[in-house]
Amino acid sequence: MLSVGQLFVLSLVLFLTYALFVRYEERKGSRVFLAKGRAWFDRIVVSVTNAVSSKLLYLGRHIIKLSWYYGIHKVLKVLLTGLVKAYDYLEAIFMRNRDRARTLKVEKRSIKQNQGHFEQVAEHKASTALTETQKKKLLQKKLERG
Repeated sequence: MLSVGQLFVLSLVLFLTYALFVRYEERKGSRVFLAKGRAWFDRIVVSVTNAVSSKLLYLGRHIIKLSWYYGIHKVLKVLLTGLVKAYDYLEAIFMRNRDRARTLKVEKRSIKQNQGHFEQVAEHKASTALTETQKKKLLQKKLERG
């Protein structure tokens, strides 16, 4: 079995021999060794290469397009998901607010039925009135300010 170094040297020698042989054929202008077979093989290689390169070009273009479309699709999906979550959040707030408004409306109706407007104002005034000590402190502050 050949070692790595021996294999490298053998590959290098074969490559150089092939390069010299191709150069000799190019200078002569025709093939020297198995001309018909190599010409047939060249036609096969060229046709396969053309077919593969056209398929790769087609695939490359469409893979890039598909990647672009999938990227856009992913961004739009994230945006849509965010919008749905925002909508659900705002809808929940709206529903709570509507329920609060309904309860306040019911409370307002019940208060209005029990009392008149002036009675409600008088009740509010009495509930928020200052005590005597608060009145004295407020008067003292007003006198100190001048």
